[in-house]
Amino acid sequence: MPGACQVVGILVLVCSISFSQQPNNPPGSTANTVSIPAKLSGCLMNINGTFYLLTANRERFMLQGKHNAMFSHNGQQVEITVKPDKGSAAHGSPTTLTVTHIEQLAQVCQ
Repeated sequence: MPGACQVVGILVLVCSISFSQQPNNPPGSTANTVSIPAKLSGCLMNINGTFYLLTANRERFMLQGKHNAMFSHNGQQVEITVKPDKGSAAHGSPTTLTVTHIEQLAQVCQ
């Protein structure tokens, strides 16, 4: 029985190490691929007062600017015109983009 406990302990240790490793390119780290100005589409979400765009490619962008317009489109599929903020993407954080135009594509996120 002590041998079985050691095997389980080793498996738990190996699993915790493999799950704690960060990928080289975390979601939302596409600051270098957004040209100025750019159009992106996705689901607009407000989480604790901060707006995010979640794209079909599972990229997540933090949004600023046009706050009142974003409130009107919260939870909808939208296309936004943005410009990236310089130096806004800390490692592991979503890229921050400034919204210059927003257009509804669908009433609900798809």
